[in-house]
Amino acid sequence: MNPAPASETVTCPLCGTRYSETEGRACTTGCPMARSCALLCCPRCGYETPGPTRLTRFLSRWLKPGVAHE
Repeated sequence: MNPAPASETVTCPLCGTRYSETEGRACTTGCPMARSCALLCCPRCGYETPGPTRLTRFLSRWLKPGVAHE
């Protein structure tokens, strides 16, 4: 399995597993509300967490750790 790009990688707050958004959305394929659901499901432990929003994606790109901002 190839690692996901940093902007699409989600870390599970419960077990610490890193997974892509597509892997997290695959857990809810059988749910009738899956089309409008914004939750991501950890493939390892099943913990559900809200998916990243446009604001959190922007901030994560802007505030990358280890990059000096001038």
